[in-house]
Amino acid sequence: MARSGAPLSSSIPQHPPRLPRAVAGRATAQPQPPPKAAAPQGAAAAAAAPQYPYNAGEGERKQKATIEHIFKPSRSGDDDGDDSDGGGGGGGGGGASTSGRGAAADRGAGAGAGGRRPLAPWAVGWQMSERNLVWNDDLKLRLIRRVASEQLGIPESEVDARLEQVVVLLPDLRARLAQAPADMAARLAGSTGAIAARLLRLKQAFPRADAGAMVANRLGLVLDPEEQLPDFGAAAARLAALLPGVDTDRFAEAFPAVLDVDDFERALEDAARLMPGQDIASMLRANPGMVLSLMKGKHLITYDQIDNPFS
Repeated sequence: MARSGAPLSSSIPQHPPRLPRAVAGRATAQPQPPPKAAAPQGAAAAAAAPQYPYNAGEGERKQKATIEHIFKPSRSGDDDGDDSDGGGGGGGGGGASTSGRGAAADRGAGAGAGGRRPLAPWAVGWQMSERNLVWNDDLKLRLIRRVASEQLGIPESEVDARLEQVVVLLPDLRARLAQAPADMAARLAGSTGAIAARLLRLKQAFPRADAGAMVANRLGLVLDPEEQLPDFGAAAARLAALLPGVDTDRFAEAFPAVLDVDDFERALEDAARLMPGQDIASMLRANPGMVLSLMKGKHLITYDQIDNPFS
């Protein structure tokens, strides 16, 4: 006990008591971060790296990738995982490159008797930006051939032969065939006989017109059902009566919408009513769009009158 009269502070220890070493270690221990995963080495690093240097080079020499560089063609029946080596080459532009036995199992499961099963989304290798992807006319034509082959139930070689017949009949479409929807190209490939017959009828009705150019401006002339087509001979006779002094063959070639003569005749009547005293035939020669803009019905908008993906 402290002596009486001694200051109170002298009875208080100046330093806190020391804790046992084990207790002190637990009290002062700091949480340690988890160990970092080791970087892949050797074959694992090669598998993790992109299989195609799609941005290699600089400036104009920067390399772009096609679909075939990214995805290899899917092959039915090979369950040994041979396609694990990634990116290049290949015959078809639509398959996907996968790696490992899991992808082979995805491809083999549910494939059916000799059929090709689309790969699951999680089996696709990797994704790239669209601006780095080359989607050229050759790849578009190959896609068109594949779709037409499936829709028509014929081999792709037969589709090639039929499309060649189409562009022989309609040379203006050769350079633009890759821009067509695949469904429309399939309809063209399946209608080669009808195309030839209708071109012959157009040439008989309008002998001075370029029938191929007329069809290129209005594909419905060879694709529409027969009952929806105008009578070409009767249309030529009516146009000649409505437009004396106008070369109706060349006029119909440039504006095949006028083959629907009923709509065109109503447009002439509206033009005469709206512009009294004007020579409508002379106006047609100078500015045919002025009169054709008055056509109604399915030709309400003359510059968008026909669903023509080739133009």
